[in-house]
Amino acid sequence: MNFNVEFVEKILSGEKTQTRRLVKEGEYEINLFPSNKIGQVIKARKNNVKKYSGVKWQIGKDYAVQSGRGKKGLWYCPKCKLNYEDNAFNCGCTPHPYIKSIPLRVVIKNIRKERLLDISEEDAKREGYRNKDDFVDGFVLINKGRPIYENLTKVFGHIVSYWNPSVWAIEFEVKK
Repeated sequence: MNFNVEFVEKILSGEKTQTRRLVKEGEYEINLFPSNKIGQVIKARKNNVKKYSGVKWQIGKDYAVQSGRGKKGLWYCPKCKLNYEDNAFNCGCTPHPYIKSIPLRVVIKNIRKERLLDISEEDAKREGYRNKDDFVDGFVLINKGRPIYENLTKVFGHIVSYWNPSVWAIEFEVKK
């Protein structure tokens, strides 16, 4: 899962335990085992060039944290919580010379679909922001290069108050 670098420390400290991602065309949620609350978000996008169907996110599965698309997964020291892009860094916390760090991975605890502006103040804090307004400003800034944003800005010239796309609200925790 990709996260901006400024959120990695908040993930490690437990301050950021949720993320919201725009719902893209062809994505939908199914529950394979409703009694166990194990669900999947399926990406089923089809076009003339490529056919793809598969699991995008799954509850209970762990994912590497990356600072951008196509970048290496991040590593961290479980003792001092320093994070970096290379496992060769040794902060000195571990006495064994071969145990330097571990990959930063998050486990998905829950997935739900909602409208962006329906986020609560409490969930905005779980996103790593001070309040709902800061979250919405940050979300717009992060997603301004996405097609849904570009289409709105071309038509309206700016983000309007009724821009309220569907998002996946993903709850996670750092893998122990």
